[in-house]
Amino acid sequence: MCVLPFAASAANPSVQYFTVNNSSSASINSGQVASFSWRTADSGGYSFVIPCTQGIKFKKADGSAFVCDTPVTSTATATDYIEISAWNLSGATKSFTARITPKDASGADISGARQDVSISITALTEPIESMTGTTTIASAAPYTLSWSSSFLDGVNLSISCSSTIRTTSPSYTNGFLPCNTPIFVSDLAGSGSLNLVFDNSAPTTNDIVLTLLPAMAPNTYNGAQAKTLTVSVETNVVPDPITTSFTSSETLGRVMSGAPITLSWLTERSSGANLRISCNDNITTTITIDSASSTPKCNTIALDTTLPVSGSATISFANKNYTTEPITIILTPGRKTGGFDATRGKELSFSVLPKGAVLTPSSTTPAIAPIVPTTPNSTTPSLSKILFTRYLVRGSSNSEVRALQEFLAKDKVIYPEAVISGYFGPATERAIKRLQVKYSVASIGVAGYGTVGPKTRALLNSLNK
Repeated sequence: MCVLPFAASAANPSVQYFTVNNSSSASINSGQVASFSWRTADSGGYSFVIPCTQGIKFKKADGSAFVCDTPVTSTATATDYIEISAWNLSGATKSFTARITPKDASGADISGARQDVSISITALTEPIESMTGTTTIASAAPYTLSWSSSFLDGVNLSISCSSTIRTTSPSYTNGFLPCNTPIFVSDLAGSGSLNLVFDNSAPTTNDIVLTLLPAMAPNTYNGAQAKTLTVSVETNVVPDPITTSFTSSETLGRVMSGAPITLSWLTERSSGANLRISCNDNITTTITIDSASSTPKCNTIALDTTLPVSGSATISFANKNYTTEPITIILTPGRKTGGFDATRGKELSFSVLPKGAVLTPSSTTPAIAPIVPTTPNSTTPSLSKILFTRYLVRGSSNSEVRALQEFLAKDKVIYPEAVISGYFGPATERAIKRLQVKYSVASIGVAGYGTVGPKTRALLNSLNK
């Protein structure tokens, strides 16, 4: 009799059930817990894994990170469970899968017996919880941008393009920050801060938009749920100063020798102000500011100490001559970058009466007290003809300028101010321009307009015969 051999075979490992929240599938919101339960039969344990899905982040019940694509295994337990919290950082509802795979007696996974469950998860509404920074900043001033997130591992920054604003950062070593693209090769921290500097070359305040991009994975960003902040960057252009007003308590322009008058001024966009007083050998000028008196310099910046942006001062002119003498004062506003800009100033002109002359209340014509000449039979010399030989421009100061002003003053249309100071100021420049236009020597846009060059000098010498 033949006896056939008897072979006993073990049952194959299997998964009896695998559920999420007691079901074969589930839908959760970001931050909610998915509870996974399973039982295997005839197995040597199990392997539990959640394959990675871009934009979804997981945590264990104790708050530590649960790493996707990394199996949790056991070779002893057939029935088990695990609770996982999930956050969807992608900006749209997504699904992810969890998988249980039984092991055989040797501990090897039996992939043919695995089971999956599917979980749908809504997007987190605000992955970047805060983004802070001042909304107005001076050009070239340090700026700090800060942000925080309880969920993100990283963010990146993008800035709007601007033709006038250039942005730098100590954290970026390749020059100016690029615009409209994620700036940094490696993501910034999920919570942190960044130092920036904006330089605005436009003449007005301009805006720049900062955009923080939440990272779903390294160098992969969710633009739909970015956070933005608009920063107004002030101009780095220093505007020209303005003299708004420069007035005198003497409105008629005729002052008695030694009599104090009050000067008042107001400037804008300036660092202060100063005076420029024409030179006249017959006039001694005294200025009093805050009870301190001094003798200012002439034909240059008059005071060593800068005057305030707005204010007042007392000034007097002592005339040692026996005839009325002219004097001109220009208020010059200070540039914020340093120095003073006479071209932005305003001018006052005075006629200082001779010694002993007074103005009566009923008339603007001075009454002259008898004067005994120091030199017997002295007379006021008449103006002699002069040959103009010098190149004269605004700012020139010499005897030829004085002769020029005397000549121009003969025509009240050309030189209504008729100030004879020896200093080539704005009024003299305007008179030269009128003369050049009248005789077709020069006009606006033509070289030499407003200056005494060869053509204008020839004209003056032909007229002054």
